[in-house]
Amino acid sequence: MFARSIRTFRLALGSLALTLIAVQSTLAASPPWQPMARFELRDATPLLAERLERMARAGEPGFAVMLLRDGKPVLTKFSGVESLATGAPIDAESRFYIASIAKTFTATAVLMLYERGQLRLEDRLTRWVDGLPACLRDVRIHQLLDHTSGIPDYFEVLGERLPGKTNADILDFVRHVDKLEFEPGVGYAYSNTGYVLLAEVIERVSGKSYEAFLGENIFLPLGMTHTLVVGKGSPEFAHRARGYRKDGDHFVPDDYRDMFTVGSGGIYSTIPDLARWYGAVRENRLLKSATASIQFYPPVTLSGERSYLGMGWSDETFGPKTPALDGLRSYGSLGILYGFRSMIQVFPDQGLGWIALSNAGEMPMLGSGVVELFFRRVP
Repeated sequence: MFARSIRTFRLALGSLALTLIAVQSTLAASPPWQPMARFELRDATPLLAERLERMARAGEPGFAVMLLRDGKPVLTKFSGVESLATGAPIDAESRFYIASIAKTFTATAVLMLYERGQLRLEDRLTRWVDGLPACLRDVRIHQLLDHTSGIPDYFEVLGERLPGKTNADILDFVRHVDKLEFEPGVGYAYSNTGYVLLAEVIERVSGKSYEAFLGENIFLPLGMTHTLVVGKGSPEFAHRARGYRKDGDHFVPDDYRDMFTVGSGGIYSTIPDLARWYGAVRENRLLKSATASIQFYPPVTLSGERSYLGMGWSDETFGPKTPALDGLRSYGSLGILYGFRSMIQVFPDQGLGWIALSNAGEMPMLGSGVVELFFRRVP
């Protein structure tokens, strides 16, 4: 589904007001529709399996990895323990904090409400959230989705350690913002704040909690029975992976336990459940094709900058800094917070994708040289 025609994308844009079109109309000339460099996909599954086996460490925090071809798993590897305290091994039921991959669910939820006619992507944020300062009066829903709102990231202002913070606390922070980083639509900057605000919009539009909306409209229909939204007051749950970071020769706790914001994060999931999510996105099971395509094409801002940030997903197409892979088209979603790392990366032209989760404070396997194992430029 990632390889959409320009006609399909324009059909999606045609239902939006001129505000949205002005931001994204120049995408007609963006790389997804230009001739791309050709690459041969090699079967490097055995080489990847060997690499993962070398990385495996018994009795330490570890990882869960799945490689998929045309949506079907061809390699799954688990290593390490969910918790040093219990020694429970990481397996298919292990629930990892997925950090910013949660944004892909938030974006889909907003687009579902859009398809149902319950909101418009060009709606002002102030239509759905009251008490906002004057500097936010022109912020639109689509600008929250594609990180062009100019609203400061609460992590950048308040720091990453936010004990006890909830969406209500972040909303209070937003209500005291007196200046945007840039005028809405003029620039782009990654904003966790925007996705917390989108969770608030989902609740106000749907009349349900963020957790309930995702559960009823995404998790349950897709059979994602081990995926949870964790907020303040959420009960403890089984197979919860604890986060760690390396301190010298030892791992020390670096867990996600006392921050309760949702929309930008706040979700625990497993490798099999994220594979179901990947399949649903790939096959357009929750959104119409025209709507789904909007998520993957980052905007060109009103100042002429081409962003890499889409709606929960980012454009990870390789460029001149990696000459052997220059032009290899890829999309992904990456989550990093405390001792957790999470990644979904997709190569749509070749039907390859992988999912990786770790509680060891480091990316488990997708470092230097992995992509080169699978792809060779065709002259």
